[in-house]
Amino acid sequence: MMNINSILSHFNISDSDKLGEGSYGVAYNYGLNLVLKITSDSEEAIFANNIKQKKFERISEIQSVYKVKSQNLFIIILEKLKPITDEQLDEILTHIHIIHDSYNNRKKNYSNFKEFLEEKIKQGDWFNGEIQDLISNTPIEKIIWAFNEYDALLNELNHHKGIIDGFKDVHIGNMGLKNNKLAVYDIRVNDYKKWKLRKINTFKMNESLKNIIRNHFRKEILNEDDSIRELNKKNILKIYKENGNGQEIFDLITSFPDVWVEEIGIENILKFLSKEDSMNFRLQNGMTSGNPKIFKDTTTKNDDESEIDYLLRKNKINYTWDEIKNRLIQYFVQGIYRNVPADKVLNTKEDLINFIKTYREGFLYGYIKPMIKI
Repeated sequence: MMNINSILSHFNISDSDKLGEGSYGVAYNYGLNLVLKITSDSEEAIFANNIKQKKFERISEIQSVYKVKSQNLFIIILEKLKPITDEQLDEILTHIHIIHDSYNNRKKNYSNFKEFLEEKIKQGDWFNGEIQDLISNTPIEKIIWAFNEYDALLNELNHHKGIIDGFKDVHIGNMGLKNNKLAVYDIRVNDYKKWKLRKINTFKMNESLKNIIRNHFRKEILNEDDSIRELNKKNILKIYKENGNGQEIFDLITSFPDVWVEEIGIENILKFLSKEDSMNFRLQNGMTSGNPKIFKDTTTKNDDESEIDYLLRKNKINYTWDEIKNRLIQYFVQGIYRNVPADKVLNTKEDLINFIKTYREGFLYGYIKPMIKI
């Protein structure tokens, strides 16, 4: 059974990196701009996995999510927000949901929130005495800023297409600043679907896949000259090895297959692999001996079955999801080398990550989708 210390050791995290703990988990500094959280909250883990690798203006972005096998534990690596250090603002945000709801219930009677607030301050008869004291003794500009930021935050949570199972736990304990805008982290799903736990990657050192990526990097740089393109091929391996043995880059790349499946569907992914894989290579890697065939039938989906598992079972595909992901990642890494920049040197981890994120879209729309149509 894996304990927390072994998890921390794997990510090169020590007790001195601890940021804090709550009812369900504990959080640690992970590098300069990330937090690693170990939690038992499956609702939080599902929310994090739903939004993994998606962009948000006011929500802490998720880099990776893992479940620890045979234990009710999850590992979430997320963007670090700046803490709110203004005590008055902290107090306002503690009660902002009440202020926000009160105004929304009466907004038809006012031209804007400022008018409503000024009236409440003047009347001095807010039903909640603590809030009345607060709005009477806090600069009105600060209250208006908090209201507008909270309103914008709820707007993103309610309307971003990446949030698919609702949300809850939006409170001051989960708030911070992102580019000087109010933002949240550690949000939980409102519509809990237990089968979605199966979509979370199991935490284990997939050494075979890591070695495939590392060895491909190493193989590609042999006997090359020092043009910008070839220099970049050498720099990729150097950057990969110098940054925690490539853990952050590995986590980023291995998150892409889930995104691609979400974009074009598992059936199209299987069509791509059926055309790209050779029969001998699949046999050597324990995969199917022939091209996967899509059989249409009337098989019904089980309540606790994920969409991917259902489609694989329904269509009688002998691939496992891990095999599908591994093959996609291998082709993606090969594509990285075919498409390294020729006009800009990749010097830092940030350079490499930005290039990988850009190529992610090129691989999907410039390689996978055209192959499907051939």
